[in-house]
Amino acid sequence: MPFDPATLDVYLNGVLTVRAGGAAGAQKDVLDALMRQPEIEIRLVLCAGGAAATVWTCDLSHEYVSINVDYS
Repeated sequence: MPFDPATLDVYLNGVLTVRAGGAAGAQKDVLDALMRQPEIEIRLVLCAGGAAATVWTCDLSHEYVSINVDYS
């Protein structure tokens, strides 16, 4: 089944932020608090079949990115 962005739901730390490809009406103060958390779980519901996957990623802070820019 092909992916349709109009069916996408996005959750940040369990808070629905995108519903059916558009804003879900999460309050700005709630979103601000979420983005200040040291860890953020992002769950994407693609509505494109029954498969599932888990991806772990690392620190993407400004400091981390700046350190890695020095390698290039």
